[in-house]
Amino acid sequence: MNDKQDRRRHKRYRTGEDAFSVLSPSPSALGRIEDISMGGLIVRYLDLGQEEKTAHSHLSLLVTGQGIQLENIPFRTVSDQRDTSGPTFGSLPMRRRHIEFGELTGEQRELLERFIALHGVQEKK
Repeated sequence: MNDKQDRRRHKRYRTGEDAFSVLSPSPSALGRIEDISMGGLIVRYLDLGQEEKTAHSHLSLLVTGQGIQLENIPFRTVSDQRDTSGPTFGSLPMRRRHIEFGELTGEQRELLERFIALHGVQEKK
């Protein structure tokens, strides 16, 4: 009986309410990071109906009141689905995007480790 947890290479951590990711160049792809690991993250964001048409080339991590912590992270989207599991923003639906990080530089890896250490709330079970 193998489950997803057994196949993961990296520990996943929930984040606080103040951790966000930004997919650029579209400003509509700002969302709260739900969990993060050294291999990727899950972000929940507002569905403005434009995401399927927008090609994102940059990923940045930021924290409310502290600004950008890490930018220009290479990534690929693993999945991007409508999210009906939690509250919506008014009448607008939400989406959940699973992101896998690409090849990180030594500096990016160090900054990501620091980001997780400072903003990872607990290991996700």
